[in-house]
Amino acid sequence: MHKTYFSAIFLFLFIFIFACSTKKTANTETVKTPESSRPSVDPAKIFLKNVEKNYWMPNFFNGKANINVVMNGSEVSIDAVIQFRKDSAILLVVRKFGFEGGRALITPDSFFFINRLQQEYDAKPLSVLAERFNLPARFDLIQHLIIGNAVSLNTKGLEVNMNDSLAQLTSSYKTLDATYFLDKKNYELRKTEFNDAAQNSAMQMNYTDYRMLNQHSFSYARNLDAKNKNTELSAELKFNEIEIDKPKVIRFDIPKKYKRMD
Repeated sequence: MHKTYFSAIFLFLFIFIFACSTKKTANTETVKTPESSRPSVDPAKIFLKNVEKNYWMPNFFNGKANINVVMNGSEVSIDAVIQFRKDSAILLVVRKFGFEGGRALITPDSFFFINRLQQEYDAKPLSVLAERFNLPARFDLIQHLIIGNAVSLNTKGLEVNMNDSLAQLTSSYKTLDATYFLDKKNYELRKTEFNDAAQNSAMQMNYTDYRMLNQHSFSYARNLDAKNKNTELSAELKFNEIEIDKPKVIRFDIPKKYKRMD
């Protein structure tokens, strides 16, 4: 697999982890209903409370998925492993034709990356990568994004607009604007949109194929479209195996002969 493709795939996975769908504690102070007359019981506040009731977080998540990536007109399909241990570690592993191309480990304060194709590695504080992607450096947000819980990017909470069939939740962080579209009946996330005017970048993720997982609704298929001034990328992720609350060892060892990236 070409090095550029390898980097693009991990970029997609990093976006998937950092900016998919999140739901953490929703602050119900900031809510909006249409400008028409508002009832004494605000439906937006009721909706947010029900969204909170649907939050869930397993102690262990072990998922296998196929990801098809198209970047600037070229296409590649890879297999991925996504694991996490609650409040401790998140692991991403990429394979092609059964051979591992690399893996990344995220901890509450650090990010580690191994590129087996180039026999090199990198290690950075999580805050450095968060600044690069213009996102808050909070490990707990990443876990919620994997599960599909929708979260506020700031401390002000989510703003809510109630539409016909979907509820629109919005949040912002610096120049990044996030919009989540949730089904009003079952609170499932249907789409997320992220736009960063300063970096001239945008991303949209659609969520389909919801199935019951550990008595919770979970999206097994996610389609992403992302672009900036240099790159256009689309990806389709399909989980084919998921285990919940079954402890597994998260393995991440940097070979001694590997060189640190410049």
